[in-house]
Amino acid sequence: ITVLADRGRGKSSALGLALARLPPETDVVVTAESEGQAAEIFRFAEGRGRFRAISELLHHDERPEVLVVDEAAQIPVFVLERLAVRFPQAKIAFATTARGYEGTGRGFVLRFLAWARRQPRPLHCHELHAPIRWDEGDPLERFVLDVLALDAEPAEPPEGLELRCELLDRDALDETRLREVFGLLVHAHYRTTPSDLHRMLDAPNLAVHVATIAGRVVGASLIAREGGLPEALCDRLARGRERVHGHALPDTLITHSGRPEAGTLQMVRSVRIAVHPAARLRGIARALVDHVHATYDPDLFGTLFGATPELLSFRRALGYRLVRVGMSRGRRSGEPAAVMVRPVSPRAVALVDELRASLAWNLPAQCELLDRDLALDPALAASFREDLPHAPEPTPEQVSAAVRRYVSGPQPSDAVAWALERWVRSHPAALAALDAKARAIVEGRVLDRRAWTDLGAPVPWAMRALRPAMARLFEAAG
Repeated sequence: ITVLADRGRGKSSALGLALARLPPETDVVVTAESEGQAAEIFRFAEGRGRFRAISELLHHDERPEVLVVDEAAQIPVFVLERLAVRFPQAKIAFATTARGYEGTGRGFVLRFLAWARRQPRPLHCHELHAPIRWDEGDPLERFVLDVLALDAEPAEPPEGLELRCELLDRDALDETRLREVFGLLVHAHYRTTPSDLHRMLDAPNLAVHVATIAGRVVGASLIAREGGLPEALCDRLARGRERVHGHALPDTLITHSGRPEAGTLQMVRSVRIAVHPAARLRGIARALVDHVHATYDPDLFGTLFGATPELLSFRRALGYRLVRVGMSRGRRSGEPAAVMVRPVSPRAVALVDELRASLAWNLPAQCELLDRDLALDPALAASFREDLPHAPEPTPEQVSAAVRRYVSGPQPSDAVAWALERWVRSHPAALAALDAKARAIVEGRVLDRRAWTDLGAPVPWAMRALRPAMARLFEAAG
């Protein structure tokens, strides 16, 4: 079954009450993006059920009779599909919030439900409408929806008229045009929140470009002007001595890819792009991106997004190249983050060539770790590998330099998995000298590529312990 509800309708409470009515011997498992999200269910479940992380359900031998997946819109659609296939005999309830801070649920509705309806397994869809936190028609709820535009809807597009792309004057926005633009973002993205509305209206480095037909907004692109940072600041960022806000693309290239020189480049980042559902497949998104390319003259254009094969293919067709894959799952899409850039200046072209060589070294290990930690769609893994260059085997000096950057800065271990594994294997004596706990973390994550949950230690501790363990190895080896 699926349960869809607006915020404040008691979805999680109702699920907990339903579990409490099951026979005591029923084997019940509850899962969500985090254990804290399932707390409301257990508050009413009267001791029924146990929480299991999604990665445990996908990789360990669990056979529950009843499986409850709460806030399902925050979990990758591919993972939801895998859960449904993995437990064919279980009664499964997928529940999510339709509007509000927890997420819009649009990806769940548009993609997962469409998939579920094609399966032979019976599907029962339920919606909760009556609020329990306030009275029906309470003016406060109406006020919140209006002020935060949580129920914004795009205008229906007309057919067969000329498309026009332009930069939107945010200071001249009226409520009708604002709702058209924000409604597109709500429909197109998994988790649009009031803070997104705030940034769209007020962020000084943000601009909104729209595509209109007969005056109605059918597409919107939010872009951010970033980069051009001082070299001294880039150096501090690369060493983890400082953080920067409002520069997401240079920040990830500096701290995650270990390239401090990237921050000095002028960048235009695509923050969001959305097209009206009734106007898709008309070339509107491409027209918007081409319009943005013609409007600005930076060193490079770039974007960060929850990766899908379709989005990767779309950006590649527009001249973008994949330069980084992240391990953390995007809060909006639940998919691993992808960083794609379209270089313009010679400096940017040289940077992209180096980044893609590093990615070619790293991607095999990273894809395996992604699949072990949760699940990685094979089609997405194949799309990551598409058109990557053949990089020659790294030299010992390149390996050591990569490990040195990792142990002395904020770069995550997944970004240099290729270097860590090569370096550890070439220094067995230093590994043997580590204490047992640190050695187990290094062997399990770096050499065996096991999931964080399979290392025999609390995940936060294991993630924090890897860097100092590698630092001790690096120092001991001279």
